[in-house]
Amino acid sequence: DKHGSFGGAGGDKHGSFGGGRCVTGTKDGDIVVWESGGVAPGGAAAAAAAGMRPDDRRAIKILRIHHAAVTYLNTVSTGGSSNGNNGYGGGGGAPATTHLVSGGAEGNVRFFDAKLRLIAWFDGLAQGGITSVSFAAPGGSEWKVESFGGGGDSEAPTGGFDAPNFVVGTDASKVFALRTSTFEESGSAEATRAAELLLEGTPDAVATMCAHPTKPVLCCLGAGGSAWTWNYEARAVDVQRDLCNRGQGPRPSALCYRSDGAGVLVGTAGGALKALDPNTLVEVQVMRFTPHKVTRVVVSDDAECSYAAAADAGGCVSLFRLHGAISAPPEGEEASRAFEFLGKHRAHSGASRVSGLAFQAGPGGALELVSCGEEGRLCRFDVFGSSVEGGVKLLGTSDVALGGPAAGGGAVSTALAFLPRSGKGGGAPTLLVADDSFKIRTIDVHSLTCTRTVLGPTYGGPLSLMVPFGPGGCHLAYATPEKVVGLAALPLDGDPGRAMGLIAHPGEVAATCVGFDGATIFTVGGGHTPTKGVDAGYVVNVWAVDTGVLDASVAAAAAAAKSGSGSSSHARLAALIEGGAGGEFYREARDYFMYSQLCAQGEDSAVDRAASADGTVPLEELPRLMRALGHYPSERELGDMFAELATEASSAGEAPPSSIGFDRFIALYVNHRPVYGIGRDHIEEAFEALGAEPGDSVSRSKLIQALMGSGEAMSEAELNAAAEALLGPGATLEDLVPAEVTARDFAEEVLGFLPVEVA
Repeated sequence: DKHGSFGGAGGDKHGSFGGGRCVTGTKDGDIVVWESGGVAPGGAAAAAAAGMRPDDRRAIKILRIHHAAVTYLNTVSTGGSSNGNNGYGGGGGAPATTHLVSGGAEGNVRFFDAKLRLIAWFDGLAQGGITSVSFAAPGGSEWKVESFGGGGDSEAPTGGFDAPNFVVGTDASKVFALRTSTFEESGSAEATRAAELLLEGTPDAVATMCAHPTKPVLCCLGAGGSAWTWNYEARAVDVQRDLCNRGQGPRPSALCYRSDGAGVLVGTAGGALKALDPNTLVEVQVMRFTPHKVTRVVVSDDAECSYAAAADAGGCVSLFRLHGAISAPPEGEEASRAFEFLGKHRAHSGASRVSGLAFQAGPGGALELVSCGEEGRLCRFDVFGSSVEGGVKLLGTSDVALGGPAAGGGAVSTALAFLPRSGKGGGAPTLLVADDSFKIRTIDVHSLTCTRTVLGPTYGGPLSLMVPFGPGGCHLAYATPEKVVGLAALPLDGDPGRAMGLIAHPGEVAATCVGFDGATIFTVGGGHTPTKGVDAGYVVNVWAVDTGVLDASVAAAAAAAKSGSGSSSHARLAALIEGGAGGEFYREARDYFMYSQLCAQGEDSAVDRAASADGTVPLEELPRLMRALGHYPSERELGDMFAELATEASSAGEAPPSSIGFDRFIALYVNHRPVYGIGRDHIEEAFEALGAEPGDSVSRSKLIQALMGSGEAMSEAELNAAAEALLGPGATLEDLVPAEVTARDFAEEVLGFLPVEVA
């Protein structure tokens, strides 16, 4: 109808007063009065024909009370000694009078008597629509009940209306206190002008945020298109600005401070980059460079803060040259250019997200820029060799270092961070890349090869953010998409005793960043906001960081292990195996290890042979040991293990090892094996990738074609060897796989999975 929808229950947009009457508010600013009893229009017969019962309420009056939607309705009792629904009387023996209180989307609060006559109004607050009103309890020293009129020479304009002081909440996340006596003494304008700001929350649902590199300031982007800076020491918003013309333009989607703090760069959902003055958030330069949503913006950390890069939803990485501090010009003058667009490169698949993008400055003016995508590609860019004329150049790419779909693996990269450089001359640039299998890979940037793989924290899902911080970058702050944030001591080795996590929010963690001094971590509780189409949250938690506690715990564990009174790093890694270091699985692993020693010395030898867990086995035995324990690494994954051992020896100034000890083998096994085993559901997903619907079969020829032509391709000889291993000498793949096979049959009949669902 023309008056819009009526409000719901709970005192937000409805109220009742005066002999069973109730009112509801509409989005057009009207209230509708409902009443039961009496004679219905048209008489009892007409009411019955319309399906009305005698005690049903019917609308008897419509009255416009606000210029915008009615967002709050309730009642308050004034005068006398009885209470209303949400207020308190002023005391005394006189009967209490119930008045209607309304709040509007324009920010006005108004009082009406039982005849719906306006008796008091607090207009012009202009701090957002009213969401709630709460009245002071009697007896309070500061917010005591005060009275209109009754003592002045002239009659009160409200006819002697007694009202408690009250506070209002607005949809701009602000809470104000208002004194009712000010309305009587000075009028509505002065009463709202004198409103006291008690609390200020986030002006909008926070979609992303970034900490100032040198000051206690947090810059936030709201899901509704606003941006603001918040001084987290003063607990105050410094400046706020609308970046999308009241919702008409593309909303901001990514941001980053210049590394010197002299500017803010913001990417938008419409594919533009905006340069903002860091003090006023005034737009100095805007350029649309891609038709896709900007998902990441980063700035180089060299002394001149020379470059910026942006990733978009189309898989492209764009490069910009920065032109110094970003500052809004004086009125009437033209702004100087803040950046120059050099070009972009489609480095990643448009169907997968760019999950990491980072700069790192090095000695001698070196500058690295690396990106990784969910498809498993790692790209290293030639920053200095890129230009407007030649576009963005690459120094190298790798599809195998991350073990993702591009390499035939299943790991999906989720976060990327540069490790701080160390050693003589600053050391070689090194990356950490996390994936959805809870692994964290160490990547040599120059060769784009994986030099180490460790098990990351498994508290709240795969890591979505990693930030090295502290003196020398000796600690790592991390966040997960669900609930958990935490700290870890560097270097990472898979030891769970070197990391901690806590539940930061009851659900999704939408955004996380670290303060400039590493002493504060900020998290935003997520939650999809359907009206704005982004994940954002209104709760920003500020966490004080004390890395000394983690360091003391790590040092105490190391001292206890050395003295024999506590568990060693190896013991803590072994505890991650089913049953722990004293369990049956661990004993089997030790037996397999000693059996491999015997095999290496010759099973048919008649001389005495030595076998113990303190010995070593040749590296050639490593693949068989892994498979004996149920982990079936691919040739690429085995190559990563051998490279890790070689890098480890090289760092210690030793030659590449030819053998491995039991403790190091257990560490490799724990760090490289899947956190969750392969189950029938994984086989079904693989069959679906071959085009089979759930429960449908795949032909033998199609399956063989996939095995011989995808991922790490197998030769016909290798397939027949696998058939012989499963069925005996002389068996072929035709004997092993029927002409038509379903995922269930393949899992149970070919691979030997038990006929139950394996999680």
